Amino acid sequence: LRDPRFVADVHLAKLARHLRMAGFDTLCEPAWDDDAIVAASLAGRRTILTRDKAMLRRGEVERGYFVRAVESERQLAEVLQALQLEGAVDPFTRCRECNTVLQDASAQEVAERVPPRIRMLYEEYKHCPGCARIYWPGSHYDRMRGILARAVTTRS
Repeated sequence: LRDPRFVADVHLAKLARHLRMAGFDTLCEPAWDDDAIVAASLAGRRTILTRDKAMLRRGEVERGYFVRAVESERQLAEVLQALQLEGAVDPFTRCRECNTVLQDASAQEVAERVPPRIRMLYEEYKHCPGCARIYWPGSHYDRMRGILARAVTTRS
């Protein structure tokens, strides 16, 4: 996949957030039914990620992958390995919630939107222009880096 883009069904919402954390353009809308997922796949040339074999059997589906793992971290490792994407990981470049590409933000730009204690501890921030979330390399950052590291090095 030269430009890996995905659309995940609602049952893979955690996987979608992990893929976004890894830098992959991944849509996942709770309200979408199978028809909407297939339409998004076709319109955006996206690979469908699902645990629903029936959806992948539909004649109009051009690209899809049946995720076998049940737990989200194992799903991430499976998808990266199966689609040979380990080298394409670009961590912390997309919003985990809305999929928008993150932008760097200075401490001054986010000063009014982060708690005072956070302002004292961190100088590097990312801002999501889509949903206005602010990200910083807090305690969760090391945990997320660990998830990505394990996913990239895991072999089935």
